[in-house]
Amino acid sequence: MAIQISSGGVSKTYRYYPRDAFYVDASGNVNTSGQGQQVREAYFNGVKYYPEAAPTFKYIGKYVDTPRVYTGGYLNPKDTYYPNVTRCVYSEDSLSAQNMQYMGSHEDGSLLPKELDLPICTRIDSDVFMLNALESIDIPLCTYIGEYAFRGCTSLKSVNAPIVPLIYGYAFMNCTSLKSVNIPQCVELKELVFRGCSALESIDIPLCATIGARALSGTGLKSISLPVCEYVNGFDSCLSLESADLPSCTTIGTDAFNGCTALTNIDAPYVNLLRDGAFSGCTALTSVNFPICYEIQSYALAYCPALTDVHVEGAAIVGKGAFRGDKNLSNIYLPCCTGIDEYTFWECTNLASLTIPHGCGVDRYAFNQWGTRPGITINYI
Repeated sequence: MAIQISSGGVSKTYRYYPRDAFYVDASGNVNTSGQGQQVREAYFNGVKYYPEAAPTFKYIGKYVDTPRVYTGGYLNPKDTYYPNVTRCVYSEDSLSAQNMQYMGSHEDGSLLPKELDLPICTRIDSDVFMLNALESIDIPLCTYIGEYAFRGCTSLKSVNAPIVPLIYGYAFMNCTSLKSVNIPQCVELKELVFRGCSALESIDIPLCATIGARALSGTGLKSISLPVCEYVNGFDSCLSLESADLPSCTTIGTDAFNGCTALTNIDAPYVNLLRDGAFSGCTALTSVNFPICYEIQSYALAYCPALTDVHVEGAAIVGKGAFRGDKNLSNIYLPCCTGIDEYTFWECTNLASLTIPHGCGVDRYAFNQWGTRPGITINYI
């Protein structure tokens, strides 16, 4: 954001950044007299503004082998606005003659700004900002974020990347202060992208179609809406997650919501496959509605002791241990089932009746380790 500020008949353009003061005169006014210290900051309605002047180099990044400084010297940690940077790189010899700037590999981020404003940057390669002290990132035109790009940036609080369609694995892993992420046009999140971002409370991904394994594992999300996502994965151990809106989902991946202990119900009318461990350990889950689900794989709904209301009428294949440990499950209706595998209902101590079609095989050890089914009535239809 730029603003014109006038003083003593002189007008200058300043860009706003919420950082510590560089210089202001004794009265808190803009000094344009040409006397004293050079003007580097202005106050306007109590807010500090900085001059528009910014670095002109095209690339910023690190060099793997030895620290090198290319044209322009080290980055100034006070510079936050880089209007000419099109790409952030880690190590590419081909760019050494193209005004690439060495950022330094200091883990304390001493050579880096806290706010990174890259208005025309289209690509951030792997590892570039890993383990640095950034607090916010604004990359409105970025189309690609590489592996480990911001991994371990424990001061990072917000990410604004409205156009980025692809984020590779581990890109923001263990950014423990990250609270909000705005990536509304992201189509694909690879594996472990936000894993360990325990403070993450909100993420905007309405167009995301693919979520990799453990992409948001261990985050602080309370709700998630995935209106176009067909293959849902990556929310295991989200201990605060209470609701998930999955209107287009057809497959829920392996361990997708494993250990989401605050999740209470799931309604996904188009799901046809629950992979291994999909909801295992969801201790608050009371109801699930998968009316056309064809296959429930091993332990997909296991260890959900609060589960009482189950709608999986279309399930033909029920895998090993699928409902194991669901202690409050009393009745189960599986009119399309072709076979009940071993361990399927182990530790389901309140199970009273099971309805299955004629010809559906029931493994000897489906109900307990002794090969019996005490108090359980099987109804054949």
